[in-house]
This record gives sequence, C-alpha cells and structure tokens, in this order.
Amino acid sequence: MNSSVVYQLPTIKVCSSDEGEEVSFSCIAKDFSPKSYEIKWLKNGNEVTGQKDEITAPFGERKDSNGNTLYSASSFLSVQTTEWS
Repeated sequence: MNSSVVYQLPTIKVCSSDEGEEVSFSCIAKDFSPKSYEIKWLKNGNEVTGQKDEITAPFGERKDSNGNTLYSASSFLSVQTTEWS
C-alpha cells in the first residue's frame, strides 16, 4: 500500500503572563505523518530548561481524504523573562 507523507511546519505563538515575570511559548504541530515526533525547545542551539509541558491533542489523529493517518501534538514552555531575549 502506497501512502504519502504529509508535512506541515508547526505554528509557534508567543505570549507573556499578566505579571510580566514569565514568558510562555506554545508550539502546535498539526496534521503530520508519521506518528513519531519529538518537540525540542532550543535557545542558541542548546535545549531550553524551564517548565515544559507536552500535551498530545485529545483528537490527535484523523484520516485525510486519501486515507492517510495524520497526527497533531502541542508543546508549551514557560520561562522567567530574565531567561528570554
């Protein structure tokens, strides 16, 4: 069975908290295949430390019109404003 691989770059959104002491980042990856994935947060080529919460979308898979299974995932990162430039 021939199945095509579908690629779509993740959407990245930036927002800050009301107190201004913390910055939050979100990365949404939608409709990708194959299922295996890894989301890494990098700053200047090094992995970011901080509070990381990774969540797979509740409806994390669906079939496209060609019968391919597509997946979705998201990752969220919060760091102190002093760590973000």
